[in-house]
Amino acid sequence: MLAAVRLTRVDELAAICSKLGRIPTKAEYMADMGVLTAASDTVYQYLNFDQVKDYTDMADTVKDSVPA
Repeated sequence: MLAAVRLTRVDELAAICSKLGRIPTKAEYMADMGVLTAASDTVYQYLNFDQVKDYTDMADTVKDSVPA
């Protein structure tokens, strides 16, 4: 089973910097973190690939090509 990966504050800051193209002000950072925190159940569920139906459906069709 794949475990969910929790982003660190550095990862989250890097994502916000990438979106803005610069280092955010404290207010910008806190506003974006509020959106991310509010949507965390949706955002972080996609990191559990073993629980995403589209992924598991496709994985079930992959043939194991590694010889036993």
